[in-house]
Amino acid sequence: MATDAVGTSGVPRKSIYAILTLNVDSNLNDPTMTSPGAGTNYRTTVEINEDIDFNYIVFNAEASDNDLTDPFNKLVFSLTGQGKATDLFTINQDSGIITLKKSLLQENDLQYIATLIVEDGGSPPRKDSNTGTVTINVIRNNNAPQWESATYKQNIPETSGINANVIPVRAVDPDRVFNVVKYEIIGDDKAPAYFKIDENTGLIQVRASLAGINDEIFYVRVRAYDNGSPPMGNTTVVTVTVERNLQAPVLGDPTVITVRIPETQELGLAITRVNATDADSQAPHKTIKYRAFADTKTNQYFGINTDTGDVYVKRSLQLDTQENFQMFVQAYDEGTPSKVSSQNATIDINVLRNKFAPAPTQLEFNVLVPETATLLENVQIVTFNDADTDQPYGNLTLSVIGDGNVELYFDFRQIKDSSQNDAAQIRVKTDLTTAPLDTYTMRIQAKDGGTPAMSGTAVVVIKINRNLFRPVFAPTFYTKTISELTDLGEVIVKLNATDNDMRSPNNITRYLMSKDSGSLEASNYFLVDYTTGEVRLRQSLMNDPSKRGSYNFDAEATDLGSTPLTGSNTAQIAITVNRNRNSPIINNLDNTIEIFHNRTGDVYDVAASDADTVAPFNTIEYDITGDDGAELTFRINSTTGVISLATSIFPLTTTSYKIRVRARDGGVPRLEDVGVLTVNVKRNFNVPVFNQNSYNGTVREDQDIGSSIIQVLAGDVDSDSPYNFVNYKIDGGDARFLVDPSTGWITVRRTLTGETQTTFTFNIFAEDGGTPAGRSQNIPVTITVQRNLQTPVFNNLPNSIRIQPTQSGTFFTANATDDDTV
Repeated sequence: MATDAVGTSGVPRKSIYAILTLNVDSNLNDPTMTSPGAGTNYRTTVEINEDIDFNYIVFNAEASDNDLTDPFNKLVFSLTGQGKATDLFTINQDSGIITLKKSLLQENDLQYIATLIVEDGGSPPRKDSNTGTVTINVIRNNNAPQWESATYKQNIPETSGINANVIPVRAVDPDRVFNVVKYEIIGDDKAPAYFKIDENTGLIQVRASLAGINDEIFYVRVRAYDNGSPPMGNTTVVTVTVERNLQAPVLGDPTVITVRIPETQELGLAITRVNATDADSQAPHKTIKYRAFADTKTNQYFGINTDTGDVYVKRSLQLDTQENFQMFVQAYDEGTPSKVSSQNATIDINVLRNKFAPAPTQLEFNVLVPETATLLENVQIVTFNDADTDQPYGNLTLSVIGDGNVELYFDFRQIKDSSQNDAAQIRVKTDLTTAPLDTYTMRIQAKDGGTPAMSGTAVVVIKINRNLFRPVFAPTFYTKTISELTDLGEVIVKLNATDNDMRSPNNITRYLMSKDSGSLEASNYFLVDYTTGEVRLRQSLMNDPSKRGSYNFDAEATDLGSTPLTGSNTAQIAITVNRNRNSPIINNLDNTIEIFHNRTGDVYDVAASDADTVAPFNTIEYDITGDDGAELTFRINSTTGVISLATSIFPLTTTSYKIRVRARDGGVPRLEDVGVLTVNVKRNFNVPVFNQNSYNGTVREDQDIGSSIIQVLAGDVDSDSPYNFVNYKIDGGDARFLVDPSTGWITVRRTLTGETQTTFTFNIFAEDGGTPAGRSQNIPVTITVQRNLQTPVFNNLPNSIRIQPTQSGTFFTANATDDDTV
């Protein structure tokens, strides 16, 4: 209230009222975070499992407020954070307890960071300037259990009782928390019905009796899983084999068997049997099988019946010569796993073989019987032997198996010789003068008792002697002259000999060259036809290095009787040979001629001669063999030797040809001589001619090098190039002057100063473009050098004149002269 002062006039004091509201601030203190507190810099870290539930206390935040009254000392908590922290966690605003808001199992993060804020209940509220940081590390189930072994296998007998231990399995989990492993059987097929597993230890045991069932292998599928939520697991398969085959087969006696069989033993029939027994009660464990062990060859020829144990021959024993075979037989059952007999049976097989064929004392007999032999006269005895001792391989049967009608004329019977060996006796059966043949062959065969039988054969060749007369030559001397070029097939002479026997082949004559030393050399080049007696060349007479002119040799005759008779005389043959002993000689080559380029027709006549006297050795043939295409431009008459032009040489540029001429005779090989005709073609008819007989020129001594002085000119009236081209040259050259070869200009070659000579003369000539070049006559050229020989002389000096001071213009002209002329 405000009142004015009491006045002296007694006027009442006036006052005014107003309301003043005073607010008293009782919220004097900020809250203070104590957990996490200042001692940890308001930071803390907690670990939680990923499978915690929503009631699990992750962290309990704590704070204090020093205010005395409510709501100023009431604490209110709130939560902020990084990433997904506020999505997954929540805080009770009154208690400060942090719990799970959303399952962590759907997440993969390993860490979350939450920020704590605390304030009081004032209005406005006061809050701690410090915030708390809670780092939440999540322990996750990252790994499934891992089996310590890659495979598990176990064999157990079928007699294993219920709860019998089978095999322990073990898995480990590397996780820090979720590493508690448990086990369960989840398959396969019947396995869970017959096996169980301790969930904590992993020990597999028998659940039900294994007897009375046929299953031999169980695949027990085991799952190992950890204590995660959901748990992580891994499986393995344990292979359990139930042993049901408890007894092995036992071989019966005897266990060593010896068998003797013939090599003809029938295939497939049992030659012996191996027996065995098995004490197991049911199939397939008591089902017995047999198998044999042997070397490669025994296995090729013998087999065993796997069901009965019968040993048999499976391949003909006659395909081999081995006599003794051995095999070992083993018995085994069909259980799983199979059991085998503790010992093997030994089978020794001896094969009786027909090792030796009957053999005659010799394979062939040659007998000569006179045609006058009497009936039943002995001709030959043929004995056979057989080295086999086992019967029936040693029993022999002899017979005649050929040839032709021999048995019409000769008798055969089987006998024993003096040593009691089987033998065949051959005798004369009829009058041999009536036999149409001179030779008969009796083929005798001996067979043994083998199957198939082995045999041996002897051949008896019986010859009836009917040859009484010898061949006779008539005439006995033969001469012939031949060329060394005689063909190999050409008949030179024909020999003739006769035989007076009446019956072929005794009267058939054959011819042979004598083997005496005089005929030996000739036999290298001549032969006598065995049948016809024709004398021909064996090889070309050109092959005789001695080039002999005559050959002499003898020939013999023989007949074709069964016992051939040689002739009573010999034939003498003398052969003279004409030979190519001389080569042709060209008489007029080598030579050189010159022709004009417009020449036609014949050019040269080549003459050659040959000293041989008979054709074709003295017959000469000419041809051109070269050189460098000359044979295309020229030709030669092969008979006369005349060389002529084959084509015009007018348009050609060649100036010289070398014609290589060959002269050959008609011998083989042909002898020859070669000569060269050089033909020079004259194409350049004219030489260059100068238009003057001499030239004179003048030049100053100070003329520059290269300066032209005088031009010389020459011409060539030839019509074709290069023969009308002109080139200029200084004969012998010159030190001071040059001539241009094309234009004829003579120029200064070097400085002309420094010397006093004023006249120089040299010769110049011109050449055309021919080969060889046509050259002109030498033409003299005289060059006069104008030299500075005189000194100038004043004509009006010395002198003295007078002039006026005011005089202008020319007041004196000096005058001088020089005696040089240029």
